Amino acid sequence: MKSLRIVFLLLMSGCSPFLVNAQTISIHCIDSVSGAGIAFITAQTIPSGQLFYANEEGILKPDPASLAKEDTLVLSRVGYPVVKWPFSHISGKDNHRIYISPLVRQLPEFIATGKSPASLLKELRSKIEKGRPQASFTMKGFYRQYHWENGRAVFLVEALGSIFFSSQKSKLERVNMQDIRRSYSLEKTKKHMRII
Repeated sequence: MKSLRIVFLLLMSGCSPFLVNAQTISIHCIDSVSGAGIAFITAQTIPSGQLFYANEEGILKPDPASLAKEDTLVLSRVGYPVVKWPFSHISGKDNHRIYISPLVRQLPEFIATGKSPASLLKELRSKIEKGRPQASFTMKGFYRQYHWENGRAVFLVEALGSIFFSSQKSKLERVNMQDIRRSYSLEKTKKHMRII
């Protein structure tokens, strides 16, 4: 009886690697320069067309059962090149690290002068209508605004939240703020601001 239990335990321990492989896959997307995770990077599967978003640490956890053998993960985020990664490089392993070099590009600054925040938002909202999604979804987002005066930053506000985008024209997007911080204002004039 005792030997039967030992044989049973050995068989179960031999099966455990197969059970582990059926669990979730973790893909950590890392900035190759800073070593930090690339927060909120987007992964789309081609040709099946599924969409995944990384968390604040740059970790994606796609469901392996939903990925097809012929799928390729297309990773994209502002400030980084698009990376294509075949599913064949993923299958068979649980944890992966992808190092992506940031793109060094100087984008033109946007200076809002002579417009009220309400009129500026109204103009931006009219452009959003052109890209209305076919299905509702929620996406995490990061907002940073700073004011520049006499060659230095004099005000900073940053926010982390999630935004719900509805496919219905009658419904506006909803923002749920998760974290917000701001600096003390050292402004003397309120003419220039930069939004990143």
